[in-house]
Amino acid sequence: MVGTRDLGGRKSGYLIGIVAEKECVWAFEAWGPLLQFDRDIPGIEALLKSLDADRW
Repeated sequence: MVGTRDLGGRKSGYLIGIVAEKECVWAFEAWGPLLQFDRDIPGIEALLKSLDADRW
């Protein structure tokens, strides 16, 4: 899930990803100033898609 929020009068972006595998559930959260966050979203999403919870 990706969204925005006002924090201290400034827009911030956030993302939470959840990966559920057999007996493990992984949660990944990222947030930060909206302009930088928007530039980083493609890399963050690629990281989430590359997670292999079974190997842990």
